[in-house]
Amino acid sequence: MVETGRPALDAIVRYAGERSPHYRDLLDGVQRFEQIPPLTKPVAQANFDRILVPGLPEERRIRGWTSGTTGQPTAYVLDAHAAPASEAARAWLLDLAGLPGDVHIVLTLNDPPLPPDLEGWTAFRMRDTTRENLRERLAGLAGLGHYILYGQAGLLEWMAAELERAGRALPMPRPLAVVTSSDLLTAAGRPRVERAFGCPVHSWYGSRKTDPSLAGTPPGEHERYLINEQRAYVEVADEHGRPCPPGERGRVLITDLHNRCFPLLRFDVGDFAVMGERCSERGTMLERLEGRQSAIVELPNGAQLTEVGVGFAVLRAGNAAERIDGVQCVQTGANALELRVVWKDGRDDDAVEMLRASGRRLWGEDAEIGVRDIEKLETLPSGKRWLLRGLPG
Repeated sequence: MVETGRPALDAIVRYAGERSPHYRDLLDGVQRFEQIPPLTKPVAQANFDRILVPGLPEERRIRGWTSGTTGQPTAYVLDAHAAPASEAARAWLLDLAGLPGDVHIVLTLNDPPLPPDLEGWTAFRMRDTTRENLRERLAGLAGLGHYILYGQAGLLEWMAAELERAGRALPMPRPLAVVTSSDLLTAAGRPRVERAFGCPVHSWYGSRKTDPSLAGTPPGEHERYLINEQRAYVEVADEHGRPCPPGERGRVLITDLHNRCFPLLRFDVGDFAVMGERCSERGTMLERLEGRQSAIVELPNGAQLTEVGVGFAVLRAGNAAERIDGVQCVQTGANALELRVVWKDGRDDDAVEMLRASGRRLWGEDAEIGVRDIEKLETLPSGKRWLLRGLPG
């Protein structure tokens, strides 16, 4: 029997072993929690019916599909009875950010999945938002009172860039805060969002298969995320599932403490992060999120590129960041990289050289770094942008 000394964690492990056919077999003979094999998305998909707890009413099961950002879209099931835990997790993050619990939330996604007339929420649909109608659509938020913009980081960065380009006052009252999620906010994008909306910026972290409100950046923090230990048990582990020591990068594993329809023990969400030391008065910090596992590129000289690193290359390129609307980095050869740049006001040769120099400082003087102009950033089928791609295969 697995015993960790954490009552909520022990309870969900015990429940899974008793009620889920997959875990009944998997946990047989396992003595320590860390011995449970990480649940990858392919394994979860292949064992979907056996992970599912039989005998529960269908109306309790909330079925959905992931966006496919870190691979093929996969099916999942949430537990309707976990809704109070999810609401408490969001309230915890609002309190962490110093925001009122009754603040109105404007969900900013390509297609916000909100039921009509949901109290306290407004859907801001980005799929049909353009440069020409952005101000008109934002003006529609004027009657909401105190509100926050909460949504996909790449979309909120785009809005900020367009507002700065226009150089006019906001067409609505400024939000209390902007909260980014879903993809990583770039180092250069954060100050742009702060300037454009005139408010603090926070970032939340989670997973569609578990909960989008698992961790958040405290006020004044840009990289570190405080974990909500009441909602989930979060680990950073090596490729063999062994917990990494603080300061070492590894895979993010999440154990949902409240889903009793489709238990997820040590679920590999497809992200890399660095775990920090436990801070007794605040909990445990993720020191740094480094992006998707599929977006780690290693060069022959040993340098490793991450999505966060691409953002830092731009931020540390002198004042080049001020002339750029967006960047994506593509590995084009074993030691060759191409920075694809959306410029604010046309290509700037000085900024090009600053970008190349910054990249070489981070990734090695022998790295071949090209710069190509593009009209707009490419996005994934899910609508999320990508920041870094390696060689095919």
